[in-house]
Amino acid sequence: MRIDIRGINLPLSDGLERHTRDRLTHALAGMEPATLVIAVRLSDVNGPRGGADKLCHITATARRRPPLVVQNLHADAYVAIAGAAAKLRRAVLRQWRPRRWRALRRIAAAVRRRLRGRRFLATTAG
Repeated sequence: MRIDIRGINLPLSDGLERHTRDRLTHALAGMEPATLVIAVRLSDVNGPRGGADKLCHITATARRRPPLVVQNLHADAYVAIAGAAAKLRRAVLRQWRPRRWRALRRIAAAVRRRLRGRRFLATTAG
């Protein structure tokens, strides 16, 4: 996994870069393809005026997969990064998970519902 971090109108400290790498590796642990490329752009939208203006924009691309783009806006850059990393994890699970696993989960859930109904009927009838 390759992570490219850049600051736009926002100085990047070593701590901020380390936090970004930690959040992304933690969010994508065990699920990232080997060819995953992540571009992180941190920007200060309002400049010196303050407010909820730290924007974390993350683009994840992998071979043979559609690119995923997530962003999070918050007053604190660390919180914006953590929120965007969590959104990226959900997007990867939703978009890049194999379709057959989703179909198998739906089938398993239907089977569980039917079995639950049978157990209920068996216990009340007996």
